[in-house]
Amino acid sequence: PGEIEVVDDFTSICKPCLPPKQYLDANKECMDCAQGQVTTEQNEDSCTPCPAGLYWTSDYICKPCPINHYTDTPGQIACTPCEESNYTPYKGATSCIECKGRLVGTTCIQAVCKEGEHWDDAAKACGQCPEGTTSVGGYNNTCYNIKCVCNNVTPTNKPKGEDSSKCFRQYLEAKSKGC
Repeated sequence: PGEIEVVDDFTSICKPCLPPKQYLDANKECMDCAQGQVTTEQNEDSCTPCPAGLYWTSDYICKPCPINHYTDTPGQIACTPCEESNYTPYKGATSCIECKGRLVGTTCIQAVCKEGEHWDDAAKACGQCPEGTTSVGGYNNTCYNIKCVCNNVTPTNKPKGEDSSKCFRQYLEAKSKGC
């Protein structure tokens, strides 16, 4: 198998079909693979789609999708970017993972802030909520401006023994009921 190359009026040579071409026996010639497909060995008679996680390039190479991109089906010519709050921790991904923290560039920081803290994007760390506000902590890192329903004090200025978490939850419950 391969192609016949005419060198001159008296000489011709048989050249093998080298990747990225496939050998078509019916036509007795080497042909390029279709977009999204490649060959890896000489004289292959069929092309193979680039596997999921890789994409096809115009130079007939399957390359891994970059970080925060993926392909979930074979034979793709481009990678799909992850949706907001999703990421891939490595190249060649077939799906994205939800970031349960803060996505900073291509890194998911599994930051779980404590009660009364919020995520500070500039510092890339948890910081104290401003006075007169609080948070429930965890992945919900928003500081809420509140007046607590417990003795009408702010959680940051609570009397000794006052449970700010209980106070904050009571505030949220009262707020949800239209108080």
